[in-house]
Order: sequence, then C-alpha cells, then structure tokens
Amino acid sequence: MSRNVTSNSFVSKYAGPTTNPNHTNCRVLTGGYFRIGDGIYVFSAWGKQSNWYKNLIACPRFAQVYVQIGLRRFHVRPEVVQDPQELKRIIHQLIRDDPEGAHTLMGWEPSRDDVESADFLLMIEKVLTLRFRERVEP
Repeated sequence: MSRNVTSNSFVSKYAGPTTNPNHTNCRVLTGGYFRIGDGIYVFSAWGKQSNWYKNLIACPRFAQVYVQIGLRRFHVRPEVVQDPQELKRIIHQLIRDDPEGAHTLMGWEPSRDDVESADFLLMIEKVLTLRFRERVEP
C-alpha cells in the first residue's frame, strides 16, 4: 500500500456546464488520495457541497474523468460509496495499511485509538467517500 500522496491530479472534461457558468471546459483538480486495497479513494469533509464534487456530477452523461498518478493517466468512473458496512471496512483497512494516512485523514492515533472500540459513525455519515474505478474503453 502506498502512503497518502498529495502530488496527484484529477482531470475532468465536461461537455456541459459546471456549477460556474464561466467554466465549461477542462477542470484540473489537485488533491490527496488514498490507495486502499485495489481502489483509489478521495474523502471530502465538505461532503456533496464541495464545488469539485458538484462539477464532477454536473453533466455525468458527458463527463470524461481522468486520474493522473505520477506519470500514469487513466479514465475512471467515480462512485460514491454509501453502504455503511463498506465504509467501515474501508476505514479499517486504511487504519491497518496506512496509519499515517489515517492520522492525516481523521486524526487517528494508534497509541490512543482502538479500531474495535472507535466510533466511526460521524465520519461515515458526514464525509463524502469517492472510489475511482478504472474504466475500460470499448
């Protein structure tokens, strides 16, 4: 598992308008991501109110979303993870595989916190979790 990396970018192209009528072309967003298992995840404390998320779903039929990690760029299909059990599993795996990333994301302290007794309900309810799956082009 790789550590949290902040030098990645998400490149989105929209055929329709974004939430800002002055921007209708390619939007480049840079942010941190987490590799958890085989997935690439982005967490947003702003939830669905964040502008980048609104732009991502502004025109889902026509959007072409790319993720670039290092020198590799690939098409992805963003999915909102909503199932509470799956979210809990993702959080547990992040804590186990990348304690430093868990500290960055949610203040996890391995010397103080215990995964079995921790209450992740607020994070599960309030934080938007997106998984990017690689799209296979026909």
